[in-house]
Amino acid sequence: MTPGIHGMTHVPDCRRVCFETPLSGLLSVRKFLGAIQNGPHPEERGRASARTRVSKDAQQSCSMHLLAALFFAGMLSLAAGQGAFAQEVALVKVVDGTAFALRGNDRSELEVGAPIFVQDVVETEAGSVGLTFKDGSRISIGPNSRVKFTEFEFMPTEDRMSFLIDLFRGTMLYVSGVIAKLSPDSVQVRTPVATVAVRGTRFLAEVEGE
Repeated sequence: MTPGIHGMTHVPDCRRVCFETPLSGLLSVRKFLGAIQNGPHPEERGRASARTRVSKDAQQSCSMHLLAALFFAGMLSLAAGQGAFAQEVALVKVVDGTAFALRGNDRSELEVGAPIFVQDVVETEAGSVGLTFKDGSRISIGPNSRVKFTEFEFMPTEDRMSFLIDLFRGTMLYVSGVIAKLSPDSVQVRTPVATVAVRGTRFLAEVEGE
């Protein structure tokens, strides 16, 4: 404090002191306060956002690759399963009237040249159907019949041969092929009342009802 007029003490003007604070200091304070209120500098926010986008893109890419790998593995497993159970064993040679093949939950009308697979069930209505198997066996299925080809294995070089036919109803004529000649006991026809080993070149079976 400095002596004033008539012995009074002079007090510095506080407002003047405040206004004389350097402008750079005020700007620094304002910048500091703005940083607290608004968060990081736009450039810093931009770099952080870019890093976040790159991280998310990498995660999405990894997820897509993982899903693709799982899908591919699933398709291979499905194909392997189908290959194990859906073995083609015969072809349709003659169709007279209407005949159907039941394969799992599917029911399709048979035409000449259509394949028959293991576990297929063939049904006829008023007509009939003729099939030729891989070993040369021939089977004719009469009207109103239901026949299932439960087993068929023809690998003579490995001595693995079998042919099991389930006749649920109707008539069926079997004409023997290679399996019956090489291994007669390997061909069997099963009905609701009995299982018969087919011997000879021809075998006719008939089942009433189901």
